[in-house]
Amino acid sequence: MKYQLNQLLQVGFLLLASIVAVSCSDNDKIGTDVMEVLDTNLIKNSEAFQLIVEQRTSTPVFTITDVQRDGHLLSVKIAGASPTREFEVIWDGRIAESYPMQVWLVVAYKQGQDVSTIQTTETALTINLSKILSDKVDLNDFAFNVINGSKQQKVTIDKNGVVFHIY
Repeated sequence: MKYQLNQLLQVGFLLLASIVAVSCSDNDKIGTDVMEVLDTNLIKNSEAFQLIVEQRTSTPVFTITDVQRDGHLLSVKIAGASPTREFEVIWDGRIAESYPMQVWLVVAYKQGQDVSTIQTTETALTINLSKILSDKVDLNDFAFNVINGSKQQKVTIDKNGVVFHIY
């Protein structure tokens, strides 16, 4: 009986140790400087996301006029902006496990370009949400928060497709 209890404790300890080892992998690090390019205009990087949200220094200033979702595509309409190729969307890599679940994105001019000569127009960005979430995920369970990288503005499209503007 004592031998069986000892073996059971050893197996339990090994199981616990293996669970801890797997859950503490290097892939879980937050705040690395690695820019992970998910699509032509979509980047995953928590530090860049935080820096842009804190500073909001993109110039010229632009306004997010609308956000719509069609399947796995999120369309962000921008006024006072440059052509689509001049923007990037940065995701911090997190999904808020609330109800509905939430994804936060920030829109800003691409780094390293001269924005002083950009002709301002209206434009629309298209973000492929399957680069963030699996094609098998029901997007009706998610709200998407799009933050303006040039001024205090957030536009949210909820799980029902209702759009809220916060300035």
